[in-house]
Amino acid sequence: MNKAKLNFLLLLGAGFPGVSFFLNVFFLYVFAAMVLPFSAVGM
Repeated sequence: MNKAKLNFLLLLGAGFPGVSFFLNVFFLYVFAAMVLPFSAVGM
């Protein structure tokens, strides 16, 4: 039981950076999608 719990915690710890990286890329993509059309219209 303890070993399974430890493996789960390790998996969770390894998963969080991947999730945060995905969210950063996603927000960057959304931000670019919102800003680029306006900058194109402005030019």
